[in-house]
Amino acid sequence: MSLSKEKFVTLGKFGAPYGLAGFIKITSYTEPTDQLLKYKPIFIRTKKSLEELVLADSRLFKNGKIVVKLDSYNSPEEVRVLTGLELVVARDSLPDLEENTYYWHDLCGLKVISDTGVVLGKVDYLFNSGASDIIVVKGNNKSEILLPYIDSVVKQVDLEAGHITVTWDLQSTE
Repeated sequence: MSLSKEKFVTLGKFGAPYGLAGFIKITSYTEPTDQLLKYKPIFIRTKKSLEELVLADSRLFKNGKIVVKLDSYNSPEEVRVLTGLELVVARDSLPDLEENTYYWHDLCGLKVISDTGVVLGKVDYLFNSGASDIIVVKGNNKSEILLPYIDSVVKQVDLEAGHITVTWDLQSTE
C-alpha cells in the first residue's frame, strides 16, 4: 500500500506502554477522543510500511485517555517498539463535513494573511485551549503567533487558494 501523505491522515500516535499485559497509551487527535477507535481500518505507519491495527482490547478512561491491547503484543517490552508511531486512516474514509468546517490537517501549511494584506506565516498546527481552537502560525523567522479560531478573527478559509484570511493587527513575520 502506498505511503503517500496525501492519501492518509494521522489521527493519533502511540505513547508509552501501560501495565504489564502489553497495553499501550494512545494520544488521539480526534474529537471526541475515542472517535479514533471507530475508524476502520486504522493503520500503524512505520518508516517503510503500513500495518493494519488489530485490537484485542481497548479502554477509555474518564479523563479521555485511551489505552489499547494489540492482538500480537503481550508485554511492555514487545509493545514499546510502537512508541511514537502514528495511527493513520485513508483520507477518503473520513466523513464529509458541513460547509465552512474543516479538518485540522487540511489547514496545516496554509498561508495566513491579515485582512490588511500582511503575510503572518503558515499554519504549523492547531490545538484546543478549552475556550477555543488555536491556530499556531509560524513565520519565516521561526516566531509563533497564536490565533484563536473564532469568527471575529478567522474571516475566510480558502483551501483551493491555499490561504486563511484573518483579522489580526501585526507586522509581517516573513
